[in-house]
Amino acid sequence: MIHVSAPTFPLTREQFADGLAKGQGRARMHIERHGAMGMEDLIVDACLHNKAYDGQIESDRADALADLICDEVLERRVVTAVVEHLLSPPPDDWHWNVPHQLQLAMHLARRGHQAARDVLYRVFRRSDRGSIACYPDWLGAEQIIQLDGREGMLWIARQIAPSLRADRDLYPPTELVGTYDDKYGKGQARLVLTEASAGSRDVRYFRRRMQLAGAFAGDDDESTGGLHVLDDVRNPWLTFTGEEIIEWIKTNTTEERHWWKFRRWAASAPRLEIQKVVDDVHTCDDPEALRLLLGTIHSRDFPEVIPRIIGLADSEHKPLRWAAVHVLAEYSDSRVRQFAEVCLALRRLDSGELRLFTKNFQPGDAVRIEAALYVPADSDHLHRICADVLDVFGDNPVPESANCLLFTYQHTPCSNCRHSAVRLLLLANIAPVWVIEECRYDSDQATRNLIGA
Repeated sequence: MIHVSAPTFPLTREQFADGLAKGQGRARMHIERHGAMGMEDLIVDACLHNKAYDGQIESDRADALADLICDEVLERRVVTAVVEHLLSPPPDDWHWNVPHQLQLAMHLARRGHQAARDVLYRVFRRSDRGSIACYPDWLGAEQIIQLDGREGMLWIARQIAPSLRADRDLYPPTELVGTYDDKYGKGQARLVLTEASAGSRDVRYFRRRMQLAGAFAGDDDESTGGLHVLDDVRNPWLTFTGEEIIEWIKTNTTEERHWWKFRRWAASAPRLEIQKVVDDVHTCDDPEALRLLLGTIHSRDFPEVIPRIIGLADSEHKPLRWAAVHVLAEYSDSRVRQFAEVCLALRRLDSGELRLFTKNFQPGDAVRIEAALYVPADSDHLHRICADVLDVFGDNPVPESANCLLFTYQHTPCSNCRHSAVRLLLLANIAPVWVIEECRYDSDQATRNLIGA
């Protein structure tokens, strides 16, 4: 059992670095009580490198980091470092560092640093990471709008219009309408662009392309006029028979996307067609094919296949084991419960085994799960364990879950999981006072909102 207790201050450098990396409020609490002396290099490093576990889905920590920059000397040091990195990023820099640095530059510009303001305009460009979900298409655009409002939006329109004119297939940055309207009011982006269109050919063209892309579709008096219709690309595999799914899987076992594709297929496929896949699971011996076949029966009720899947969940092939466990987690069944108990006794939790308790929970399980928890060196493994804890106790809220949820609060590398742990602690009225106090300074705004900070 791993005991979790309140942080003691002052933090050591190791504790401060850990709290900073996770986004926990203890880093800010240390600064307020003891200052930043001896921690300056750690703060600068966090300003240059996005410490989020998953930059795609976690909120950016620049807002919280700005609050840690507590003296003029450190502030100037951060400005210099951020500007230099944005102008000359290291060749192996993680791509999520750039949006993070841009957000910090915006905060520093608001504090009056002209160099920080200038760099936002100097590095503004089309991103080469547009295929990554949630990654900005135009670097610096959101920050320029947040900083300079109307003039920022019009400057961006004039910069982007030539690219849109040169490439009719280039999709305009419709998300900037939401960025502007969220800050300045619904419909304001359209109004600003409309008012400026008469005096600028580029702004007029930019507005037109945004309109055709449906950027203003939410405005009461604006529509696309039927000029832009999103293609409804039909996925032919959704109409496949069971035999066709099996054939496709066995000839394309390296295609990762099939797992999610076939879950969609199974959601609407007739039971008779899915039964053909279930039958094949009994006879197939190719681990990669089996992994994908299991994706088609996820969330569907075929209890007769449970013994076979339990065998696969004990496989040495880790991807197959993961797939099998996630299918078993959908069943409330004594055989699944028995297998879950074996895994817990062995402390085998690397493939989602804890989730087997979500629909097979019994009194006393919280204590047994608590005793089996551990902190692996691999952050992905740790994240899976913490996410599984949330899955189990999200569906089975019991007072005895406090230590398991505190384990997740303390050790998860993911701020979203930490937020969920705090939410469950609060819902069960078992959150320690020190957790509530620390959450007032958490890097995640949603976590701060939970306790009204």
